[in-house]
Amino acid sequence: MSGPLRILISAGEVSGDLYAAQLVEALNREAEAEGPLDLKAVAGEQTRRAGAAIIGDTTSRAALGFVAPLRFLAPALATASRILRLIRRWQPHVVVLLDYPGFNIPLSGMIRRFSSVPLIYYLPPEECIWSLKGAGRVNRTPLVVNNCDCLLTTHEVDTAFYSAAGATVERVGHPLVDLVDQHPRPYHDTGVKRSATLALLPASRHQELGLLWPCLSQTAALMARARPELEFLVPLATRHLRPAMARACETAQLQYPELAGRLRLVEPTPDHPNAALAAAWQAGAALSKSGSVTLELALADVPHLMALRIDRVTEWLGRHMLRLSEGDFPHMALPNFILGRDLVPEFKQHAIDPARMAATALELLDLDSPARTAQLAGFADLRASLGGAGAARRAARIILESARRHAAAM
Repeated sequence: MSGPLRILISAGEVSGDLYAAQLVEALNREAEAEGPLDLKAVAGEQTRRAGAAIIGDTTSRAALGFVAPLRFLAPALATASRILRLIRRWQPHVVVLLDYPGFNIPLSGMIRRFSSVPLIYYLPPEECIWSLKGAGRVNRTPLVVNNCDCLLTTHEVDTAFYSAAGATVERVGHPLVDLVDQHPRPYHDTGVKRSATLALLPASRHQELGLLWPCLSQTAALMARARPELEFLVPLATRHLRPAMARACETAQLQYPELAGRLRLVEPTPDHPNAALAAAWQAGAALSKSGSVTLELALADVPHLMALRIDRVTEWLGRHMLRLSEGDFPHMALPNFILGRDLVPEFKQHAIDPARMAATALELLDLDSPARTAQLAGFADLRASLGGAGAARRAARIILESARRHAAAM
């Protein structure tokens, strides 16, 4: 082999940028003895800081449902075209797909049509949730299995599912374990102070903010009426959301006088780059959107509830075209799905009820409540199920070995 190993990473969204940055650091550490790597990535600022050359920033393109992603179709196609041209010219020794299935699954098929480069999917999509729903009309499992040489999975459920589907699978654990454990905890006062503070995590996407903020702000107002001493922290997931989030907080304080002066934006800082964790660790509990943040909160031992709302067009298409129903998805909070039980209270679509959410959150804020105690015990079970620290390191070793084999054969 001549020259450094060439590795291309394709990630998206805010969480994917964090995972990609962590992976880049692990790759460089594991390959330190053999010299620098040539790393390029579709990711964001965190990954650039970790040492990869960024060929496209996808952190602001996240969207939910069937309709909202259409606005990103043209830039996604342009990014995919750029990646394909790069692969032809640069000839990487391995391509790593990281989560972001709406982009990475089609991309894997495009790459497979002209290249034999090894494709490794790190954090493959949770197709075990979708594959049998809607009479299999949304089943992408064959695409993931057939296009990728190896899947690096996070927990027992997805490992068993993809193994049964015929994939080559290596269980490496979840990178959030390290990201949570290594993030510095901000100073906070006593438990009494924490029990008077709630974190509100409405969005890492503009679309989520519009769908969820009205119900979360109303829930917060109901809680403030019941407990006038409460304060609310609103972490900023990404800089792209700052203007919209600031306006949302201002509007909520005008709409609900109980919230005036009680909503505080928490922004990332060099010392505390993950604003969600920085806010959650200062709070006694959280109201959260769906997604990886529910797993993040669980690993940080922060009791919480989850709210999920999709747009009406997506709901109509899901019900009438794909034959999906809310009953098809009993567990959408990741801790619940991984453990297979109701641990984090879920409020989804038409079951969203600010009054019930407020009552549930107030109970979770009570340091002596059975609900809080039960969640914290479940979080310990969840952490044990994820295989401990070192996911990025284990993934890096597998990726490097694949790159070395391909480089030797070129």
